[in-house]
Amino acid sequence: MICVNEKEICFKPNMTLAEALSAAGEEGDGMTLLLLDGRVMSFAQHAFEEVEDGAKIKVLHIVSGG
Repeated sequence: MICVNEKEICFKPNMTLAEALSAAGEEGDGMTLLLLDGRVMSFAQHAFEEVEDGAKIKVLHIVSGG
């Protein structure tokens, strides 16, 4: 199992961070901060970074304005 923002999803071998986000119903863009097991990941890496079974992913949407 993998946790994405506290939501459990099934792990699949060779699963990428992008696939895990999609399976959890999460979306992101350049203004999204991703934490994979406590490590900050750039959104540009999410399509290539593989996750391991038991991974914990946090998706933080950065909001700006004035």
